[in-house]
Amino acid sequence: MSTDTLIRGFDDSVHDSQQCFRQILRAMSEPGTLVQLCSPATPEGLAPASFALCQTLLDSDTRLWLSPEFDRPGIKRNLHFHCGLSLTRQREEAHFALARQDELQTLEGFGRGSPEYPETGVTLLLEVSLEGPRSSHCLTLSGPGIDGERQIHVSGLTGPVLDELLNRQDSFPQGIDLMLIDQHQLICIPRTTRVSSCLSTAATEVR
Repeated sequence: MSTDTLIRGFDDSVHDSQQCFRQILRAMSEPGTLVQLCSPATPEGLAPASFALCQTLLDSDTRLWLSPEFDRPGIKRNLHFHCGLSLTRQREEAHFALARQDELQTLEGFGRGSPEYPETGVTLLLEVSLEGPRSSHCLTLSGPGIDGERQIHVSGLTGPVLDELLNRQDSFPQGIDLMLIDQHQLICIPRTTRVSSCLSTAATEVR
């Protein structure tokens, strides 16, 4: 099969996107909570949860920025066909951005919204490894939707992404929302969430 062949999307676009949206809503309203997202098939090189997210959240009114790892004919053709979205090479134009965990060496250029239009802040879809305590960054989350604190372990985040999480510079409601994806799994860290580093077994503290 050609790598740019059109593949099957949701079996029932209305029902499946509604099911997926409920899971995304739970992940956004309860930051750090792991949820499952499914898609019958996915373009080569793209995680199933990423494809499910795109089918659910992206449409003809949204612009997506792709990192070099995802800038492939098969991925672009399927996203355009199943979502009707527009792709952009300009970070400042993007409503959503899709990248691998080790690709983003800077977050400069992405929109962070404004007090009048906070919804123009980018949502970053980041494919990561959501691992256990070993060889990972341990992050403590607190804030709206979290009873006390919640810890997550993420492997391989670049310095700029960690800095964005640990040292939020934007005044609410401005900022960047993050969706961390690992195959069929999703964790969300919205701009309202406070993030700090923690110690984990066999891991050093993130600074």
